Amino acid sequence: MRTNLSLLFLLFFCTKLFSQSLETEKLLDLIQAQRYGDAATYIRSVYPDSLPDNKVQERLAYCCYMSGNLPEAEKHYLQIFKRDSTNLKVLYNLAAISDRRSNLLQSLVYYKQILKKDSTNFLVYSRLATIADQRGEKDIFLEHIGKANALNPSDGNIAYDYASELKERKQLLLADSVLQIALNADTSNVLLMKGKLEIAYKLEKYNDCIIWGRKALQAGDNNLQTVNLLALSYYKLKQYQKCVDTYQLLEAFNLGNETTYYFTALSYRNLNKPEKSALYLSKSIDDAISDNTFLYYQELAHDFETLKKYPQSIEAFSKANEFKDKNIHNYSIARLYDGFLKDPKSALRYYKLYVKNFKEEKSEKALYTYSLGRIKFLNALL
Repeated sequence: MRTNLSLLFLLFFCTKLFSQSLETEKLLDLIQAQRYGDAATYIRSVYPDSLPDNKVQERLAYCCYMSGNLPEAEKHYLQIFKRDSTNLKVLYNLAAISDRRSNLLQSLVYYKQILKKDSTNFLVYSRLATIADQRGEKDIFLEHIGKANALNPSDGNIAYDYASELKERKQLLLADSVLQIALNADTSNVLLMKGKLEIAYKLEKYNDCIIWGRKALQAGDNNLQTVNLLALSYYKLKQYQKCVDTYQLLEAFNLGNETTYYFTALSYRNLNKPEKSALYLSKSIDDAISDNTFLYYQELAHDFETLKKYPQSIEAFSKANEFKDKNIHNYSIARLYDGFLKDPKSALRYYKLYVKNFKEEKSEKALYTYSLGRIKFLNALL
């Protein structure tokens, strides 16, 4: 959220340049050519000792600001303000200079002075919100961004920032309403579409996610977050091929990551393509930077089992255990040795490990009982 400070100056810059001493056309030509330094030098050459009035001094201050001479611009604006403390244009410009110098505390002083004279100023509330955000003052940010939105609910950037903060505070319905009001005024605003997509996903309205995600894509928004939420919505609705197709938009630009590969893999599995699933789980493992590597190996083991690649499945379960020690992996390995590889000695070893490390879990009670029975059988067999 940024205010175009140059435009702010232009809005308050006097367009009627008339003076008995200044050559109006010459000064205008310099300003229109953006030769602000030369324009400031020209004004000083005409008035080397003192400036005749506030209008001329404002022109000089403006040219100094636009040429990057902030200390000089501030000096002239302060002199004007001392003579006329009701001049809002000057307060705006002093605040803008403080903004450019990152002097946020001084900016706050000026903006609050403006609000004392104009308590319904949208631009000031938007700047105060930005400053609060930069200072990490979340509650103050919410207060100011909310006031800015109330004053101008159709401003897309303000609406998105306000909705984003509301979303963080789990006020999802209010956030959605803020975005919708702004969208009614600007139906082609991609940022607002993205906001609607994010809120819809939080609300688990996956059909709405698809509507807004597709609109955003059609409008040219193909960033990672938009594509990911759209693909995940297809996955949640069990439209697995569309999930795969959507993620391939990222792969075309080498933007895939461990998460996109993981859900691509699960989609392929649901499409009965275990080879493809195993391929993408391997990509998840290669790209993994999170703590989910064990999960990718665990799922890869299931794919290898489906493909009847039992040694590879055992290896994958063992790797999963290296990243996260889960007792269920011991049972899975025991079952593979027992049921498919016909290796009773190895099966017995892993059944014993599972039983030894078993903790009372209702979901695994049957597996525990089964393991005890297999241990007794295999001991007798060996």
